Amino acid sequence: MRDYTLLAKGFKEDSKSGNTDHHYYRLYNKKGEKPSITTKISTGEIEIDDFLIGEMSKQLKLTKRQFIDYVSCSMNKEKYWNKTKKY
Repeated sequence: MRDYTLLAKGFKEDSKSGNTDHHYYRLYNKKGEKPSITTKISTGEIEIDDFLIGEMSKQLKLTKRQFIDYVSCSMNKEKYWNKTKKY
């Protein structure tokens, strides 16, 4: 998964983090308010292993299977919004 996958799904890069080892991303709701959904991607990694898939799926409030569907574009932004609207 690369940055453009999250950006295409509505996440915004958090440039204020000040961390150079990772890129942080936040998902804002439709009103532009910051919800509790945040994730990060290491600047050096190209592929993520099963452990990181599990960690990122928790951050995005999805199961591993849903996360894989999400980043492979089987789940669109609207479906994701519907799954996470309670957050």
